[in-house]
Amino acid sequence: MTFFLFLLYMAAGGAAGFVGATVLELGLPISIGAGVLTTAVLSQIHVLVSNGSSKREIDARMQAIEKENRDAERRMDVIEARTDVVEETVKHELTERRDALVSEMKQLESLIDRLSHSFETRLAETSTNKIVAPQEDAILRDVRDALKDGRVDLHLQPIVSLPQRRVSFYEGFTRLRRPDGSLILPAEFLDAGRRANLMGQIDNFTLFRCVQIVRRLAERDRRVGVFCNIAASSLEDSTFFPMFLEFMTENRDLSGAVIFEIRADRFETRSRTMRDNMDKLTA
Repeated sequence: MTFFLFLLYMAAGGAAGFVGATVLELGLPISIGAGVLTTAVLSQIHVLVSNGSSKREIDARMQAIEKENRDAERRMDVIEARTDVVEETVKHELTERRDALVSEMKQLESLIDRLSHSFETRLAETSTNKIVAPQEDAILRDVRDALKDGRVDLHLQPIVSLPQRRVSFYEGFTRLRRPDGSLILPAEFLDAGRRANLMGQIDNFTLFRCVQIVRRLAERDRRVGVFCNIAASSLEDSTFFPMFLEFMTENRDLSGAVIFEIRADRFETRSRTMRDNMDKLTA
């Protein structure tokens, strides 16, 4: 484009020289000089106009770049502020989880200590007052060791709502483990627990596992309830029920998520003590 304009300026200069030579009769040298001067003046004007336009474009671009830089700085400030908020939130959540874990471990240690002490007392009473067969004694020993070592698990079976198939509840099943990992069947440990008056201890362990699971589900924002089977005798046990009640009081925020189950026939024929203790749980 510039080349063609330069040719146009040369043509204008040639025309000016031609007019000077033929019309104005200025002579050949002067006419040539006039043509060259015209071409030079037009070229210079073009250069000045082009430079002015380029300068305006450069200024506009610089202003656009400065605006983008300011916008980028504002975005960086917003990102830094959000990062600080996220970092503070994460620190707070980690602190809360750490404190909750420490509290949970302390509760577990306290529970195990009290249960172990009561268990030894119950075991001594059982050994003194009852004579059991060798096979029964082996099962009772397995149950005792599992409780003493905390080898009590809670297996969950989901209960879904139809037709969405969304998990609404979990049914909790208590399982005891031997040191080799094999399970002690419920028919075995329930019978041994009843004979040795250890159902309160088993139910306390079950309750603790249930609370642990509910809290972990709540951390994942899964608001579901867990059905927890307990023996009716545990609600009448003067040794273990106070610990049971104390633990539930400390975790009363989970009262809507932990649902206790007892046999219907035992509920219908519940004793005065059992009724009073159930009232304490609902208070």
